[in-house]
Amino acid sequence: MKLRCAIAALLLILLASLNICYAEYDLKDKIRRVYLELACAEKEGADVGEAVAKLDDALQLIIQAESVSNPVEKSKLLSRAEALINEVETSIPELIGAGRSAAQLRFVINVASIISLIVVVALVYFYGPRGLWGLWLRCRGDWRVKRVD
Repeated sequence: MKLRCAIAALLLILLASLNICYAEYDLKDKIRRVYLELACAEKEGADVGEAVAKLDDALQLIIQAESVSNPVEKSKLLSRAEALINEVETSIPELIGAGRSAAQLRFVINVASIISLIVVVALVYFYGPRGLWGLWLRCRGDWRVKRVD
């Protein structure tokens, strides 16, 4: 959770510090939109750490593209960043589905644990003394008592 918060804070700081041309601005706007979708997916229970890391990588590529003066290199960096953003954007529905199923599985496991605990307590309450005396008789049942005057 701390890693996610740190990555999110880094992403927000980097997003706030960017001022570039329209194509780069469009990619940054897309990153903001995808990041908000990831935040909603995380609320659904999805593990978005890897997706946020990819968005951070895309943002780093955009920052590198700002410092490059060669238009060909700049275009390559921006296209790689756009590919990463699109990859994250297409994976969001799958992440949401996986998060929902994981949340349902956690719920089922919690309910099953509570029910099994109740059953064990009931069994011990009803059959515990009988089992304890049965074990005592097995261990000490062959003792003979001798009368001493």
